[in-house]
Amino acid sequence: MSQPVEDSPEWGERTAADLSSLLVELGRVLRGIGFYSEDDTARGELLGRAYLALQGELDRAGPLELWIAEEHFRASEIDEPIAHGRLADLAEAFSGHGIERVTFDAKLTRDALSAFVELLEQTPKSLHRAGGMARALAARSSAGIRINGGEENAIAGDERLIRTPALPTASLGSALLAQSHGLVVNSARTDGRKPDLSEKPLEAAPGDERGERLLFRLIELDRCTDDVAYEFLGKRIVGWAKDLFAGGLVDECHRTILVLADHAVGEGGRSGLQARIAHRLCVDLASQERLDALIDRAQSPDVRASIRATQVLLQLGKSATPPIIDRLAETQDEEASAQLTAILITLGETALPDLRCMISGPSTARALLALRLAGELQNQEIVPVLVQVLTGPQVDMRREAARSLAHLGGEAATDALINALSSDLEEMPETAAHCLSAMQERRATQPLLAALDRALRRGDARRAREMIRGLGQLGEERAVPKLVALLERRTLIRRRWLRELQLAAVAALDKLPGREAYRAVERAGRHRESAVRTRAEKLAAAKTRDGAKQ
Repeated sequence: MSQPVEDSPEWGERTAADLSSLLVELGRVLRGIGFYSEDDTARGELLGRAYLALQGELDRAGPLELWIAEEHFRASEIDEPIAHGRLADLAEAFSGHGIERVTFDAKLTRDALSAFVELLEQTPKSLHRAGGMARALAARSSAGIRINGGEENAIAGDERLIRTPALPTASLGSALLAQSHGLVVNSARTDGRKPDLSEKPLEAAPGDERGERLLFRLIELDRCTDDVAYEFLGKRIVGWAKDLFAGGLVDECHRTILVLADHAVGEGGRSGLQARIAHRLCVDLASQERLDALIDRAQSPDVRASIRATQVLLQLGKSATPPIIDRLAETQDEEASAQLTAILITLGETALPDLRCMISGPSTARALLALRLAGELQNQEIVPVLVQVLTGPQVDMRREAARSLAHLGGEAATDALINALSSDLEEMPETAAHCLSAMQERRATQPLLAALDRALRRGDARRAREMIRGLGQLGEERAVPKLVALLERRTLIRRRWLRELQLAAVAALDKLPGREAYRAVERAGRHRESAVRTRAEKLAAAKTRDGAKQ
């Protein structure tokens, strides 16, 4: 090891020849970065040689402060300038990036030198959105390098993120940047549109300096092939992303969620273990207030952002269901409600456990919502829960359960509604009749007729009217004799109620098929009750007009 500068002043003096030698090495590396491929060993040898030369000079003679003028290089302790000459490419690269002065000191690492040269090789335009050379370097590793007198770590913010070792920089060459980072010229996009965060999370430029650091860590994660290293780095990235979200950088947290969601489905050739790790990390990150932000994004007017966020919610599965239901219970906006309902329907059976809990929970409003959603999910597994609610104490919950059973259909749902026709619970038979008729369940005809008889015997005109309406909606000819007999009936509890039932019977007969139903409506046109006659005449006239049009 060279003697320390303070112990041997003469040995530590830097000369023009020393400076020229170092510049030649830097120029050679700069040309090699653009010439050799990223995995070419010659490229690594050039970088290693330049690093050893520069680090040796820093150990021997202390920090190197290099000035770049129009026609020459100059060091602060050397009077003699070094003309550009064969260093013209290096000088042009410095000047193009606005570098007037660069300082190297003993903290310099091979990763930092690699990042410096790789970024130096890029066009200035490609680094414009990154805030220039200094910020782009700080986002990767600026250890031991200061540009134009700036601080070594030009990016302020989360200390945990800033102090992370610069692990990825040695492997992040021009080819990687050209493929994976939106700051680079010659982007793969040909439509002139900037890379969108929702579509290209590793290409869209970050909006904050701290986001730049996180982006390069995500690029490293994307290239990681070792399962153990992947989990280690992934956990650290999730921690950083949470901190950035807490600091207001919502987009950078969302970028991380998108990358992990992509990895969880095997994008980039993930191993099965890495995909499972990515899913677990994604669920951890997309939780609490960060999950609320993801739901907000799923309701965004930006179609691309909304679709991508919705895809992530579907990947999260059961962990996303409770907050989506919470949001749905709170929203008054019909469009937002439709979007959230569509997500839950797509989640399907994943949402069933939470719906069961809500139905039996203390909140009636949330239970009613869960009952409605149960029908829209179209999953027969929830039928037993709905059947149980049909015998519960609350009218509104029984009504909603019956409607959901009608949506679900199937033998079990139909049997439950048919049984409900004979229930003594308030409004239950009427609700069941309405649902069965909406289902067009023909085997409910006889139970409806039986329920009509029970209602007439009890003098329950309101219930009898609902049974008549249900029979008319079903369109079964078997109901005609019972309805005709009702038209001919002369007594019931009250004449007013009899008139209401006969009006309903005329309307039902008008909907039923067959000659007998048609003749019954014609005869009702001569009924003793004027209201019944008028109704029958209007219906017959309308049917005649419809027949003429056809």
